[in-house]
Amino acid sequence: TTDATGRCSLTSPLMPNSKTAVTFTVKSVQYGTLPYVATANHDPDGDSNGTAIIAHPPLFRSSAASSGTITESSAISALGGQINSTAPIFNLGDDRANKQYRAILSFNTSPLPDTAVITKATLSLTRQTTIGPGDPLQLLGGLVIDVRNGYFGPTVNVEAVDFQAPASLSGTGPYSPTPSLGIYTINLSSSALGSINKLSTNGGLTQLRLRMRLDSNNNLAANYIAFYSSYATAAYRPKLTITYYIP
Repeated sequence: TTDATGRCSLTSPLMPNSKTAVTFTVKSVQYGTLPYVATANHDPDGDSNGTAIIAHPPLFRSSAASSGTITESSAISALGGQINSTAPIFNLGDDRANKQYRAILSFNTSPLPDTAVITKATLSLTRQTTIGPGDPLQLLGGLVIDVRNGYFGPTVNVEAVDFQAPASLSGTGPYSPTPSLGIYTINLSSSALGSINKLSTNGGLTQLRLRMRLDSNNNLAANYIAFYSSYATAAYRPKLTITYYIP
């Protein structure tokens, strides 16, 4: 039954978490003598034709306003230095001075229901290019992700201190995803799920800090992967897909 706006909601216990999409199909509509016109009930985002709608887990794209790359101030200092928060790419690895790159990705996850039980979180990154010989993921021990409920530093903006600021959960991983057509898919560890922000507090943000497990391979040569950032075309931006249920 629809409400005054013509909308209805549906809850089913028969949709397993393993499903990446579910299709709902309208088979019968009754309202007096009025006909149902499917073409008049399409969805503007393209996942419905008025007869069937495809439901996916919520997908969040990273926010450009509070994402960026931070370069270590000097080799082995473990302190943040130069910031780049407006480039269409971000780097992960090290530069030719053996300084580590770290990236901050911000996602507004506050639309999640407050009572949601999160069962899976998947980060998708699209590679722009790779610099240096070999695979930086292998050379530098894999990808490590720190999770922050809210934001790392004193403000929502990317700052040098975010490089080393405390996380809600540090050191998930290391992950060594195999790219498919340049896309790296990382399923966050189950321990990270409890640090995802479902509320409007702390700006409604969940921030991820990405880094390689080793700060450098000390070869005085740049070894890094450049990924499309929050300033890239929407299709290439970092994405966080979250699967959950309501108990």
